[in-house]
Amino acid sequence: MPSRKDYCQAARQYAEGVASGSILACEWVRLACQRQLSDLARTDWKWRFDEGRAAQVCAFIEKLPHVKGRWSTRTIVLEPWQCFFLTAIFGWVDAKGYRRFRKALIVTPRKNAKTSIAAGVGLYLLTLDEEPGAEIYSAATSRDQAKICWDMARMMALRTPILPERYGIDLLAHSIAIESRGSFFKPLSRDADSLEGLNVHGAIIDELHAHKT
Repeated sequence: MPSRKDYCQAARQYAEGVASGSILACEWVRLACQRQLSDLARTDWKWRFDEGRAAQVCAFIEKLPHVKGRWSTRTIVLEPWQCFFLTAIFGWVDAKGYRRFRKALIVTPRKNAKTSIAAGVGLYLLTLDEEPGAEIYSAATSRDQAKICWDMARMMALRTPILPERYGIDLLAHSIAIESRGSFFKPLSRDADSLEGLNVHGAIIDELHAHKT
């Protein structure tokens, strides 16, 4: 997914702005930015920051369309703070290419494209992550809630014809599937009859605060 936009530079500038105080942010965001900057300066450990992998997920998401509201005729344009968390999550790998971060918590106010970005991540994990038999789930406390993110991902794929064509995606009633790989993206609720047999490659959990512990 080539792109002229330098996502890693945008992410670094955001982190530097937060760390210096020129960009206002809460303590947790400030600590995350400081950690990223410190880790980028390290050379004595197993993890390396792969700018190609970090930029790929951002470039992929920016080729997807908005599907709600007045922006629905335009493709997604990532803000620097979104570039920051996406590149930090997907950029760090070891010598074998395994990711450093396997879990991420994103807390943001409403109307900040949270679901759009999550839907894009789900499609990315399904298509470009090169995981055979990848099982991607959009999960929530109810099936209707879980389907919000999944429905958005399905609509994005419908409005981006090259995506199903290139990756052999079947847009089914209850699944976005790549049969040749044995991979799929499905909605899943907490009240599902059974969670046995799941081999989760990616899980997008919406409204985490509403889940019972």
